[in-house]
Amino acid sequence: MIYLLHISDLHLVANPLWNNMKHAILNSVRKKVQNVPVGEKLLVITGDLHNFVENNYDRAAEFLPQLFKEMGIEAEQDVFVIPGNHDVTNSIPEEIDRKIIIQAVKNKPELLHGQVEKLVSCYDSYIKFVKSISIYEDNCNKLPVQVHVRTWRDKLHILHLNTALVSEGGEQEEQLTDVDTATSDGIRNKLEIGGLPCIALGHHSFFDLADGQQEMLSGMFQQENISAYLCGDRHQRNKTREENFIPLSFGISSILIPQIVSYRTSADEKDQYSDFGMIWHNWDEKTGHVELEFMKWDVKNQGELQPDGKASYDFRGDLCKIQVPAAASAEKGNASGWLSEVDLIEKGSIPVKPSQVRGFLLGRRCVWNVAFSDGFIVERNIVNTIYECALDGGVYALTGPGGEGKSTALMQMCVKLIRGGRDVFYFCGRGKLELFEDIMKDSVLVVDNPPDSMGFKHFLEKVIDNGYTLILGVRENEWNLLKESLKISGRDVYEVPMA
Repeated sequence: MIYLLHISDLHLVANPLWNNMKHAILNSVRKKVQNVPVGEKLLVITGDLHNFVENNYDRAAEFLPQLFKEMGIEAEQDVFVIPGNHDVTNSIPEEIDRKIIIQAVKNKPELLHGQVEKLVSCYDSYIKFVKSISIYEDNCNKLPVQVHVRTWRDKLHILHLNTALVSEGGEQEEQLTDVDTATSDGIRNKLEIGGLPCIALGHHSFFDLADGQQEMLSGMFQQENISAYLCGDRHQRNKTREENFIPLSFGISSILIPQIVSYRTSADEKDQYSDFGMIWHNWDEKTGHVELEFMKWDVKNQGELQPDGKASYDFRGDLCKIQVPAAASAEKGNASGWLSEVDLIEKGSIPVKPSQVRGFLLGRRCVWNVAFSDGFIVERNIVNTIYECALDGGVYALTGPGGEGKSTALMQMCVKLIRGGRDVFYFCGRGKLELFEDIMKDSVLVVDNPPDSMGFKHFLEKVIDNGYTLILGVRENEWNLLKESLKISGRDVYEVPMA
């Protein structure tokens, strides 16, 4: 297991609240990773390390080495940081009129590339700071504030985006980064080395970038298999579900990646707006699955950080891309009753009607466009349970009384698998239930309400003999009858109860 700690927006100010939060963080980190070997843990900081009250980095220079020590990490190899809007130096070179440059670039964003060199010259104190704590080497020049890729221990490529090039004051929208460099062959070549998973860092929310930049970065993210975008700036977890995911494609691939916005990781008694905390990314290297643990610090409960929810995502890669052509998928669906992820994505892309939502909330069966939506269904813990089963492989039966939500859970699981790049085939209940040719070994087969027939018995035997992954959804009483009538062994099918 790899442990990535994500913090942001330190703005460290000396006060009793921060003193307590600092030790809560250090204690929490020590308990979490003190026995984890070096090379299996890393730290990401998404900007704003500067203390704008005292106008220096002294507090960060005191705290971060303590954090490195408690994590047991090496700064030059295991710490990844980008600048925020507050990291722009107050001593801007006299020959650079930053305000005039920003005004010109915002009026004509196409001028940005020609002004990047001047804009990155406005971070001298930040560059000195990150070098002083050994995150970058002394001869790094302006690399810490430029678009670049660093690779963590030959396991993960990390794209660094300075989204604060034209930031002024507290404004958030219409931010710009150097997309010319970000989409260049030089950056792409580095992201493609070794076929490693990739993530991107920015200070601002992806949705606070100018629209044109969002489109250009989305295209590059899709092409280079960026799996997640980590950021800060907002000082709170995402409050709007539609901004939890960044759409990279609306076509056959229908790719979404998570946007993970950090809390502010420093308490301040004058700050009545922010949420304080940090985020763990717990990455299973074998499966590429990442579980997120949100940890919040509360001024009313200052002794330790408290769990504040969970989420998950999966790393993308060449082997995870959808492999089934649309024509072949349609042929399989029409001929055998199987729907592939291409068919399901097509059904999920239909706009959701209010009547569908109303019907679902009143107890009607879930439909695919509702299942693919992010705002209408609460994801129950059972979805993650069967999702993990699907990733592990084997044959499982999701059981429970009628009306308990088995079908909805299966559909949500399918959506998670598809978004993670897995091949999914869902039996729609029409046609003969049988295996088709050329099933990939990592495909997941899903059958809701299997028939009580010898045909299903033969199908199940072939699935087991060939080592395929199958998830069934069935009422508990019907499953007990099915096992008895078809002589299905409990050793062959693992039961997963809804409760």
